[in-house]
Amino acid sequence: MPQTTQTARNILDWSVSELRTEMVRAGLPSYRANQVLGWIFKRLATGFEQMTNMPKAERVLLAERFSLRLPLVVKTAVSSTDDTRKFLMKLEDGATIESVLMTDRGRATLCVSSQVGCALGCAFCATGQMGFQRNLMTGEIVGEVLVAEREKHLSNLVFMGMGEPLLNLDNVLKAIGILTDADGLAMSPRRVTVSTSGILEGIERLRNSGAGVNLALSLNSPFDEERRRLMPMGRRCSVEDLAAACEVYAAETGREVSLEYVMFSGVNTTARHAQAVARLAAQIPAKVNLIVFNTVRGSGFKSPEREEVHRFRDMLVAHRARVTIRYRRGRDIAAGCGQLRAASLRETS
Repeated sequence: MPQTTQTARNILDWSVSELRTEMVRAGLPSYRANQVLGWIFKRLATGFEQMTNMPKAERVLLAERFSLRLPLVVKTAVSSTDDTRKFLMKLEDGATIESVLMTDRGRATLCVSSQVGCALGCAFCATGQMGFQRNLMTGEIVGEVLVAEREKHLSNLVFMGMGEPLLNLDNVLKAIGILTDADGLAMSPRRVTVSTSGILEGIERLRNSGAGVNLALSLNSPFDEERRRLMPMGRRCSVEDLAAACEVYAAETGREVSLEYVMFSGVNTTARHAQAVARLAAQIPAKVNLIVFNTVRGSGFKSPEREEVHRFRDMLVAHRARVTIRYRRGRDIAAGCGQLRAASLRETS
């Protein structure tokens, strides 16, 4: 079997319709695309030589014209408390990203990265401390998901990993299209959530894309001045503008909107915060996901104790908000976004 050249485009970069066209250009019948996709997404093949229901000559041609490249898992950390698994994956250029696989009550959810690093510099985020390196390509995002699918059949995807998905929206949307296609991973768009720190134009583009996915807004404070201290990009637009954009998203798509609220001890858990968050949740309407902060080295923030978390939840409920508490999973394996990569970089240096 000949070696695939470095210039051959990763087959995971192609949409299903594009791949059918490319098969014909390569001198293969278009229906071969369905067979190839079946091997990649259903049988989780990692090379063309495994696709044994095609003639050998066609497999050789595939290897000459295309490549099938998945990220390389260089480190896996498994929690001893909740079976959360965190993968540190190396891309072809040597850059590394993280993905977190969480299992709960029969569901397997993958937290997906969309960028190497992040440019937004949120004060509490390990990824934000690293700065921005580059966007992930479509095939790298799809490959990231396929690596996790080989570990466990996925039921949900949340684009809440490294990076801001709406600043890499073209590649994120194309990856979602591949993963939700019947000839791809066939995931329901209702089981895909895209999170944003608050990119107004990106929310509008996502709404008009027809992707049909859920939206999550990383809120963390209902007050503009405080939110800007936590999330410097909050200078771009006000909380009220973001809430209005989410309100339109929910109304026009019929998809769920959630407010992601990372709780910092003594910072954003007062009665005043609860009242303002509940008002925003009622306006959109949205559910509130309370996320207990997973302490990040050098951030200066502390994780709240259970009593503080429950007190804040009870205040929200008293204001008729729909609330879920999400304790950070995988605390013993540095499962907070960017933490495993940061630790690995420190070890290397």
